[in-house]
Amino acid sequence: MLERPGLLPPVLALALVLAGGSLAAQTMSSTDTMPIRVRGEISGVEAGRVTVQNRDGGVTELKLAPDAKVFTLTPTDAKSVATEAFIGAAGASEQKERIKAAVVVVYPQGATGESSDYLTWDLTPDSTMRNGVVRSVESGPDGQVVALSYPQGGSTVVIPPEATVMALAQADHNLLRKGAQIFVPSAEKGSDGSLEADMVAVGTDGFKPPL
Repeated sequence: MLERPGLLPPVLALALVLAGGSLAAQTMSSTDTMPIRVRGEISGVEAGRVTVQNRDGGVTELKLAPDAKVFTLTPTDAKSVATEAFIGAAGASEQKERIKAAVVVVYPQGATGESSDYLTWDLTPDSTMRNGVVRSVESGPDGQVVALSYPQGGSTVVIPPEATVMALAQADHNLLRKGAQIFVPSAEKGSDGSLEADMVAVGTDGFKPPL
C-alpha cells in the first residue's frame, strides 16, 4: 500500500490506499471479496452526501466520511513516468512479472509505498496491478518499457501509446459538484445498506478516469 510520510497513509494502493482510502486495487486473499467501487457522474450534492449516476445506468447514494479526502486525476503522458517516480499500473499480464498497462497512475512526488501481497484489479477479467518505484525507463517497439520495483521483487511494465496515464494530486471538496466524473475505489456498506466513502478521486475538467 502507498504511504506518504506525514501526508498519505496507505493509497489506488490503484491499492491506491490514499489518505485512508484506496485508489487503485487492494491487497486481497482468496477468501476476500472485491471492494465496492463507484464510478460515474455526480448528479446531485448535499451536505455530506453525493448522488452518482453510475456508468452501468444505476444510481448510487454515497455518504462521505467526516474526514473524507478528495483527489484529482489529471491526464498526462508517459513522459511523466520517470526514474524514481512511484506509480500504479494496471493491465493484462503478458507473461510472468510482465504486464501491458492500460492505465497508469503517477503519484505525488515523494510518495513511497509497500504492499504485503500482489494486487488485484477489475479492469478486465485478466487484469492485475502493480504499485512500485520506477527504476528505469527505456523505449521499446510497443512503447515505454518500465522496470518497477516493490518489496516482493519487481515487474516489467510496458506502457503502449494507447494507455491512459494520469497524475494524482490532493484537492478540495469543492470539486465534488454536479457533472463531475468520480471514482471511489473502496466504499463501505453500512448496516442500513448505505455506502460510505473516505476517499474520492475526481476527473479534472470533465475527464472520465478509466478506472
